[in-house]
Amino acid sequence: MNGATKGTANSTNLGTIYAPSSSGTGFLKCSVSNNTISWSYDNTTYATPDATATLTTTKAITADTWVDTGLSNSTSGLGTSGTYAVQVTYSNDIYSGVMSWYAGTGGTAEEVILHYAGNRNPDDARIYLKTEGGKIYIAANGAVASQTYTIKIRKLI
Repeated sequence: MNGATKGTANSTNLGTIYAPSSSGTGFLKCSVSNNTISWSYDNTTYATPDATATLTTTKAITADTWVDTGLSNSTSGLGTSGTYAVQVTYSNDIYSGVMSWYAGTGGTAEEVILHYAGNRNPDDARIYLKTEGGKIYIAANGAVASQTYTIKIRKLI
């Protein structure tokens, strides 16, 4: 098993655990109730913390211009609304944050607050992310030469 992804427990039901099936579709459900363990297959689709969408792209960014990253509602791992961790890396720089995601169409533009770690010169441009209309965009506060960016997103809740 890849680990528990959803669980409940109380005094009459000692626990239910959902874990991704080895086929990658659906979940194995283990329930413990009245000292009896039962296993079943649940083909309900849940967005799980085990699903990480990764995009590697090379882009040059013009100062203060939002550029489509290629991550959208149709990207694997972004099919459901919820809260996601996001990480952008390039060179030795790492930006990370938490974003709310709406899997429907439309939606207002919202910036994703990013924390930075790395060896960037303080005078170098910082990058930014925003969500808008079912897509994720990237920008910088200064021109950034063509760089290879790796963007990872993972559902939290």
